[in-house]
Amino acid sequence: MKGLTVKLFETNELPEFQTYVGEAYHEKYILKDPRYIEWQFDGICIARTEEKIVGHLGFKDVSYKIYGETKKVRVLMNLFTLPSWRIFGVGALIAKKVMETEYPVFVSGYTDATAKLIPRIRDAFRDAGNLTRYMAVFDPDVPVLREYTVPHVVSGEKNVSDVIEAQNGFTFYDAWKKVRERFPVTVERTDDYLSWRFFENPFLKYRAVITKEAGNVAGYLIFRIEEAEGFHIARIVDMAGLENSDAALLHAFIGAAKRGGAHAADFFCSGFLYRKAIFDAGFFGIAGTAFEDFPSRFSPLSRKKTFINVGHDLGAALQDSYFTKADGDQDRANPH
Repeated sequence: MKGLTVKLFETNELPEFQTYVGEAYHEKYILKDPRYIEWQFDGICIARTEEKIVGHLGFKDVSYKIYGETKKVRVLMNLFTLPSWRIFGVGALIAKKVMETEYPVFVSGYTDATAKLIPRIRDAFRDAGNLTRYMAVFDPDVPVLREYTVPHVVSGEKNVSDVIEAQNGFTFYDAWKKVRERFPVTVERTDDYLSWRFFENPFLKYRAVITKEAGNVAGYLIFRIEEAEGFHIARIVDMAGLENSDAALLHAFIGAAKRGGAHAADFFCSGFLYRKAIFDAGFFGIAGTAFEDFPSRFSPLSRKKTFINVGHDLGAALQDSYFTKADGDQDRANPH
């Protein structure tokens, strides 16, 4: 298109990019902060005219275990085009540029427009469906929960030995070399990945409970607590470990969540690996309950029905895959 350039964002374009973000979203949107840009992305592809930036798509290349191999996967984040430019196919031009890679691509939480766009660029791309949401309710009398029929209340908590809270990160890779065989398809949980995703985040504060075996970390569970309208929810973002650590991690999490003032908890994930441990801990699946309409976005609370759908061309079925909120950009800070 004459007068339009599709290219990688450069740091000297930050003032123009910040102006664009204010027009595309709002003045406090997280993409205006250079700390977030540096932390979240390996690169951002932008579409621009001589006068202004009109669209963008960010990405990060992350190692995934895909059955018997480890492959780099391009994780897509934040596709947006200014409304007045969409008719010209600018979003497709940006997406095509980002997906000119030999790596498979992965995206979560995308819109219907993206679901129609990406398969035109990547023939093998498939919409794999939604992550399953599990919830646990600790206090059904809090105002946000009173309108819902709660299938089960976690009234007590179990004392768990040998599970502690990690304060400043932890080393997990030795355990991961054993743990990874539990997962046919998932992100490689190297120490570098865990540090980047959770402990170097400049905006969100995560907490971790860890279990140890012979003095070494054998499993972990990452969570954070969000608040809206006096309602506090503890949100599990990621969990991995040796099989004998599953129950202990979940029970230790419930104790930590309650001590942190949480009225409820949730966990978005795919696969069936933890289903028994999750149910045994007192969680329930929201499918078929009134909680299908329970908000999934907080800080601030949004009652618009949302879900986290997953698409990729990894060559794997969703039931073989273990994805969580940590795999996409759904858990990023977003001040309003």
